[in-house]
Amino acid sequence: MYVLTRPCDAQEDFTTRATTAGKDLMQKQKFQLTQLVYLLMKIEAQWVMLTSGAFPKFLTIVEEMVEANKDRRLELEEARMKLKGAEEWKIEALCRLQESERRARKMKVQLGLFLESEKRSLNLERNTGKEVCHTTFRNFTKNVL
Repeated sequence: MYVLTRPCDAQEDFTTRATTAGKDLMQKQKFQLTQLVYLLMKIEAQWVMLTSGAFPKFLTIVEEMVEANKDRRLELEEARMKLKGAEEWKIEALCRLQESERRARKMKVQLGLFLESEKRSLNLERNTGKEVCHTTFRNFTKNVL
């Protein structure tokens, strides 16, 4: 069982780190967007005091801030997509793990049945002197494969 879960532990660790990094990036982007909004409010308050000669300069600053805001939104959206992909990958890995565990349980049951039938055939062989072992093994492999 340890051999089966070890790769999943690494995958979960990777997913956890990716999720944490995505959340940190989103918080950083939120803080930066809040600062931009604050600056825009400050500029808006000062806009009334601007003279007509300073207006083109002010307009350039606002356009730069809008572009910066667009870049931040794109980065935030990329972080969300990465986070979503990591979560989907984790779910897929867990499904594969469950499937392999189900197969392992099934094979364990079949092995138990085979060993039980092998014991019976050995007892019969001792008693009757016939070779039953090979027939039992062939039947077992047909069921498993």
